Amino acid sequence: MNLIRTVKRYFRNYMILLAIIPVSVLGADEDYCYGMSGFERSDCLRIKLELAETQMKLELEAALEHMSGQDFIPIEERLIWQNKLIESQKTWLLYRDQGCDAKTSNWSGAIGSSMGNIINACWVDVTLDRVKRIRNTYIKI
Repeated sequence: MNLIRTVKRYFRNYMILLAIIPVSVLGADEDYCYGMSGFERSDCLRIKLELAETQMKLELEAALEHMSGQDFIPIEERLIWQNKLIESQKTWLLYRDQGCDAKTSNWSGAIGSSMGNIINACWVDVTLDRVKRIRNTYIKI
């Protein structure tokens, strides 16, 4: 029953996000808002990043909820697993930030909003990959 409630909450939250995000932002993930002015691209990437991070949080909640509903696993083991997932997420956030920082260090000539756009595009890409990995690793068990 918990899994059904989690799925309903996931889709409700996702549909709310889809309703408030401009259609131009919901294009293919790989476009990263190209063809826009610097400020438009900054806003577009910021919104894509917010959406990706929200998707990631929802997937984490679903994974934690999924594990809490596995009654055949002793509660102590479920709690250990949940804590490990939470800790791995904290480590992953450091990996994402440092990895994108290292990746963008090659762009030392970028100025103004360009550097922020490069970092945000990297964060969007890596975060969307994390969403897929959480879904495929922890929910589709």
